[in-house]
Order: sequence, then structure tokens, then C-alpha cells
Amino acid sequence: MANLRLTGCDFIVPVDVYYKDVLFMFGYSRKKIIQLLKANAEDNNTREILKHFKSFKGGYKGLCVVGSVGQTMVLMPQIPTTAEQHGTLIHELFHVVEAIMSQIGNHHGEDRSAESWAHLIGYLTAKVYENLNRIDP
Repeated sequence: MANLRLTGCDFIVPVDVYYKDVLFMFGYSRKKIIQLLKANAEDNNTREILKHFKSFKGGYKGLCVVGSVGQTMVLMPQIPTTAEQHGTLIHELFHVVEAIMSQIGNHHGEDRSAESWAHLIGYLTAKVYENLNRIDP
């Protein structure tokens, strides 16, 4: 029997302290992402994210989709395995933090704001890797 490889995974990381959730989707085609979002579009936030994603037509190494109330989704066409892909993931995590912090009024560059941004990037990075480490390569 041939070795089977997981080609896609998705999970949600709650950011309870700010009442936000971040959806991560790795390794899915555009069609599959739309299908998964449509199947779970019971609320306005998910429908808004779906609308934003459908309007994006380009190729991407990583993508952060942000809705009007700070809901966020991170997409990558592959499950990150290379140094470049891990760099892309961290880049997208910065955009997630940027969206959440903007929504709560903690803008980057304000006195003492950098520490809270750094903590949230660290938290999200740890949670993403916890979820990715559960995947059998």
C-alpha cells in the first residue's frame, strides 16, 4: 500500500481574552475552501469572510482574510513544512494580530502596545504548531 499524506487541515484557535476566533485552513483548493465555508455559514461573520475570500482572485503563498468585526481566517495552499512556508505563516499571523488589535483599539506604535502584540503573536504561533503537530505527516 502506498504511503498516504494528509493534504489539508483546518482548525479554529480561540482568542478568548479578546472574544475572537481565528480560522486556519492549510492545503485546500479554492473550491474546497468555498465549499467548507458555505457548509458552515450559519452566521454573518462566516458569510462575510466567505464573501471577502470569493472576491480575492490571485494566487497566494499565504492569505489573511479579515472581516468587519475582526473575525479572521488564515489560508495557505500547503501545510507548512519548509522554512519559507513557516516564514509565510508568521507573516500571516502578524496580519491576524494587526486585525484583532485594531478592532480592540490597541494600535501598533502606541506607547507600550508592542508587548501585547508580541504576546498575541507568540500565543497564536504556539496554538498553530500544537494543531499542526497533531497531523500525521
